[in-house]
Amino acid sequence: MLNKTDKGMEKEKGIANFRVLPVKPQNWPGCFGDSAGSALILAFVTLMVLISICISLTSVTVVNYHMDHVENDYQTAYYVAEGALRHQVECMRIKMEELYASGIYDDASGFFAAFIDGLSSVTPPVFKGDFNKKVDVHVNVMPEAGEKDDTMTFSVQATGIVGKISRELKSTVKIRWAAPNTVFGYALFANGSIGIGSNAEIHGDSATNTTASGGVLLGNGSKIYGNIFIGPGGNPAQVVQNDGKYYMTGRIKVNNKKIKLLTGVPPSGMERRGNLIVNDEEIRSINGGGRFDKIEVNSGGKLIIYLDGDTIIHANSIYVQDNGVVELRGIGRLSVYADDMLDIGSKAVINGEGQPDELFVLYFGDRITIKDNTVFNGGLYAPYALVCVGSSTGIRGNVVANEASLNPNARLYFDSVIKADYPMPVKDNMIEEMDEELFSVIFNGEQ
Repeated sequence: MLNKTDKGMEKEKGIANFRVLPVKPQNWPGCFGDSAGSALILAFVTLMVLISICISLTSVTVVNYHMDHVENDYQTAYYVAEGALRHQVECMRIKMEELYASGIYDDASGFFAAFIDGLSSVTPPVFKGDFNKKVDVHVNVMPEAGEKDDTMTFSVQATGIVGKISRELKSTVKIRWAAPNTVFGYALFANGSIGIGSNAEIHGDSATNTTASGGVLLGNGSKIYGNIFIGPGGNPAQVVQNDGKYYMTGRIKVNNKKIKLLTGVPPSGMERRGNLIVNDEEIRSINGGGRFDKIEVNSGGKLIIYLDGDTIIHANSIYVQDNGVVELRGIGRLSVYADDMLDIGSKAVINGEGQPDELFVLYFGDRITIKDNTVFNGGLYAPYALVCVGSSTGIRGNVVANEASLNPNARLYFDSVIKADYPMPVKDNMIEEMDEELFSVIFNGEQ
C-alpha cells in the first residue's frame, strides 16, 4: 500500500496508473477470423491456378507434338522423292548403256525410240519402314522436245507423299546419241590392216583404226554387205584400195575417234583340271569349266561341254585338229581364255549348232590360224594377234583382231555375241568411255 508520499513520488516520476481492458473479437470482412473457410478458399484458388498451368502446358505439348510430326512427315516426303528421283535417273543410265552395248542401232531415231519404249518397264521403288502414315511415290518422265542434233532432253519429276504432305523434286536428263564404234558391233574389227581375199564376203560392218594407204585391201570379186569404217583423219580413197572388181552395199566412213582394245583378264582361283585330251574319233564330255594346261581335240574327235550358267575355261593352249568337233549343251555361255596357242584345223566345227552369243573366245597370243572349210559360231577376241581365216571357212558372230586376213571364199556373218544377263569377259570400249558426254543430269531442285 502506497502512502501519499509514495503516490506523489510516482506522479512526480511521470508514472500513471492504468488498467488493461479485454478486447472483444471482431469479424472483419476479408480477415481470416474463420480459419476453416479461409483455408478452403485458398486451396480452391491454388487448384485453379494449377489447373490453368497444366492446361497451358498440355496445350504447348500437344502443339509441339503435332509440329514435330508434321516436320518429320515433311522431311520424310523429301527423302522419298529424292530416293525415287535417283532410282529413276540411274535406271535411265543403265537402259542407255544396254542399248549401246547391244550394237543393233545405227541411227539416233531408232536408238531413242527403243529408249523411250524401255522406260515403261521402270517401276518406282517401294519404301519400307516404320512409317506411321501411308507413304507413296509418283514418278513422271517426259521428253521436253524431240530429238535434236542427236540429243534428247527428258524432264524427270518425282513426288514423295507422306499422309497429306507431298514434295516434288525435278531433274533434267540429257542423252546424246553417238554413232556406234563398239568393237562388238562389227562383223570384223582390226586395230591395223585388213586383207579380204578374192570372192570373200563380209556380211555386216567392218572397221579399222588404220589410216595407212592400202590399210584395207579388197580382193577381186570380194563382197562387202555393209560399211567400212577407217581411223580418224584417214582418207577413204587412200586407205581402202582394191585389187580388181568388188561389190559393196554401204559406204566408206571415217570414225571420229580411235577405238581402244581392252584386255580381258582370266579369273583366278579356278579348279585345276590338268590336260583334257580327246583322241581320234573319241567322244568325250565334261561338265562346267575349269583351269586346264592343255585342251586337245584330235582328228574326228568330239568334245561335248555341258554349260552351267556362266561357264569359264582357262587353258594355256587349245588345239582342235582336222574334223574335230566342239559342241555346247545346256543353258548359259562359255567363255574360253587361251594364253599361248589357239589352233583350229580344217573342217573343224566349233559350236556349229549353237548361237553365237553362247561362245566367246579370248586369245592373248600373236597369231591364230583357222584353217579351210571350218565352221565357227561365236565371238573371237584376239587384240594382239594376226587372225587368218582359211578358204571357205564360215564364221558367224564377231571377230576382233590386231590384224586380219580372209583367204578366198571365206565368209564372215555378223551376229551379236552379247548375251543378255551375262557380263562380257572383256569390257567394250564404248561402255568404258561412257561419261557425261553421253549422259548428263541437272538437278533442278524442289518444285
